[in-house]
Order: sequence, then structure tokens, then C-alpha cells
Amino acid sequence: MKGSVHRLSARWLHGFSLIEVVVAMGVLSVAVLSSIALLGRSAGMRSDVVIDTHAPMIVDKVVGELELAMDANKAYVETPDDLRMLAAALPLQVPTLRAASGEPLVLLFTSEGVPLGVMDESAWVDGAMNDDGAILVRCDGVADLVNPSLIRAELTLTHPSSAPLNRRRIRMYPAVLSVSDY
Repeated sequence: MKGSVHRLSARWLHGFSLIEVVVAMGVLSVAVLSSIALLGRSAGMRSDVVIDTHAPMIVDKVVGELELAMDANKAYVETPDDLRMLAAALPLQVPTLRAASGEPLVLLFTSEGVPLGVMDESAWVDGAMNDDGAILVRCDGVADLVNPSLIRAELTLTHPSSAPLNRRRIRMYPAVLSVSDY
């Protein structure tokens, strides 16, 4: 019995075989690569969560501002105090929801939903020069053929705003704006 213990401990003194080392490195590399892949997925999921969490609040703000802006168009003398976000776009072209310059209405928000202002079309296509957490909103509208006092709008939210359009996450939200006389 003593002889077998001695032979076993003598084998361990020589170290690991080449096959054991290769198998261990293979298992370790698979584990490391899997964890790196999961980190990339979690970053993408964070971006989805940011836009999904704040999108309803942003859509509500934009719809409210659009209705106020269309009311301001009827008696456009000066910018009302309530119109902080769309002041640069007045008078608003109705029913297409384009800015006074004729460009599509593009708005910039922080990732928390705080409005930062009106942007131009190049910011929509190329990306706004700001931090990655911001959200761009583009407003497109068309008059309802059945009821002319309604405007069918589509609000497109993209995140992150600093990336080119083909690299952003995009969410579209339909909205109906009710206006008495535009």
C-alpha cells in the first residue's frame, strides 16, 4: 500500500501533461469569450431600456407641444410662454408638421426626457453632436381625409442621437392631434 501512495505522489511532482493544459486553456477561452459576448448584449439592452422607458413621456410632451404650436399658429404674434421646445420652429406648417424653414421637425431630448431644442435635418441623418444618451424625435404628419380637424402624426424616436441613422435604435409611435382650425 505504501508503494502505491509513493507512485501516485511521484506522478504529481512532474506537473500537468500537454493535453491537460490544452484542454484547460480551451475551456478557459470559451468561458472568457462567452462573458465578453454577454457584456456587449447587456450594453445593447441598456440602450433599449432607456428609449422604452422615456419614450411615452417624450411622446406626450411632443404631442402637447405640437397642439400648442398649432394653436399658436392661429394667432401668431409672439411665442407663448408654454412653448419652450418649439419656439424656434414657429410658425409650424400644418398638417405636415414641418418647421417654418420647411425642414422636417426634429427635436432633441436628453435620455431622461428633458427637451434640449429643435434640430435641423442633418442632425437626424448624421447624428447630433452631443453625448450618447440623447434621443432624437422626428415628427411627420398628414391631414386626416375623413375628419379635417385631425392630424395623423408619426413620431419617430431614435437613440443614441450621436450615431448615424443606420446605427441607432428606432421606435415609431403614431399619434392623432386634434386641432379646431389650423
